This record gives sequence, structure tokens and C-alpha cells, in this order.
Amino acid sequence: MTTTNNFHVITKVIGKDELIFQFTDFSCWIYRVNPRANFWRKAIGYFTFKNIAERDLVFNTYLVKYKDKLDDKAAARKARLAANKKKRDDLAASIKVWDLFHRSWGYDMTFNDFYQVTNVKGKKIYVRPIATKLTDWYRWYSGEEMPVKDSFIWDEKGYILSPHGWIKVCEYDHAYKSDWDRSYYFNRED
Repeated sequence: MTTTNNFHVITKVIGKDELIFQFTDFSCWIYRVNPRANFWRKAIGYFTFKNIAERDLVFNTYLVKYKDKLDDKAAARKARLAANKKKRDDLAASIKVWDLFHRSWGYDMTFNDFYQVTNVKGKKIYVRPIATKLTDWYRWYSGEEMPVKDSFIWDEKGYILSPHGWIKVCEYDHAYKSDWDRSYYFNRED
């Protein structure tokens, strides 16, 4: 325990967290240090006590509770990752070559991108963008279109299948598994 300006300071490392206990005569502030930012700490607790014995009890009880909390979080994370892996494996097993992925995008216009699955290796899905054909034309540059099988536009790319059933085809958007036999609305008007 170090003493600075009427404070007694104890530093403990629990898991990856560094905790600082700052004691005065009848109170204790608890801070968690951010390892990525120098000198940054966040207050996570405050206790008052009547004597030294109660202070030691609060200190030891808090350490035990904090360690249990970290263990519970680690167990929950491990269970969540296992559930996501199982879900992803089940989804990857259901995806076959020639399945279709679709992405609709645009702010004031609506565009459609279609991707045909060319290969599946574990959780990685290989797709190629394909062309579309017009099925219905409305006025003012809008209508409906359908994907055309095996009419590839670009080269094959591999994407990781998410546990939720989509692939991230660009930095800001995802493509979802879709049907070949339906029309998709588009609007190319500004």
C-alpha cells in the first residue's frame, strides 16, 4: 500500500483489468485503468466504512465479486462463440453451389446486386456477381429485374459467412441468401 496526500492506494491486476483502490480514512474509490490509454481511469465503485476491519472486508469482498464477474463474462463469451460457430456451420452446410445472394442498396435510388455461389469451403463462401434481366418496366426509370444464372460479370471472391446468414460484400453492406424465381424492384431515378 502506498500513501500519497492522505490517500492510501492499492493496485491489483485481475484478469486483464488493473484496479486502483484509493482509500481515505472512511471511504474508498475504485478505478479501472484503461490499458490502451495512458493515465486514463474510470471510477467503477465507491464505498464507505466505519473502521479498518470493515475496510478490509469491503476490499476483499469486492475483489472476489469482481473476479467472479470476469469469470462469468468469460464463460458467457465462450458459450456465445460456440453457439455462433455451430449456427455458422449449420448455415454453411445448407448453402450449395448455385445459390443466390442479393443486396439492395441506394439512398434516393434502389439498385440490386446479385451473387451466385460458386464454391463453399467450411465457413468461407465463394461468389461471383451476375447480371440481371428486365422483367417489368414502370415509368421514370423504375421496374423489376431478375438475376440470370451463370451470367458472370466479375471474378470470384471469397467471403466469410456470418452466423446470421449474410456475407459482407463491401465495407458497409451485406448480401443475404435469396430466391432465383422472384423479381426485385429497382429505381434509377434521381
